Amino acid sequence: MQTLFALAVQFLDPVPMFHGRGDGGVPEWPPSPFRLFQALVAAAARRDPSLADEERRALEWLELQPPPRIVVPAAVTGTPVRIAVPNNDLDTL
Repeated sequence: MQTLFALAVQFLDPVPMFHGRGDGGVPEWPPSPFRLFQALVAAAARRDPSLADEERRALEWLELQPPPRIVVPAAVTGTPVRIAVPNNDLDTL
């Protein structure tokens, strides 16, 4: 029987969009597993800069795992749309 360790990531932006770039500025999709690891370390350190032994061991265990199998939806690209433009002419007399 195979044991799996799965992580699900949810974007908290109102309009979910990933802005990561790879080499040469090419959009990166799916995100690199290293980006997720960096986010986990940053989140843990933000809570307490001196990581607890349990947190440190968990992150060390995660970094020693074999390369992951990544399952993501297809990337959707589009043109950014500006919904509102400020009217700066209201202060002129």
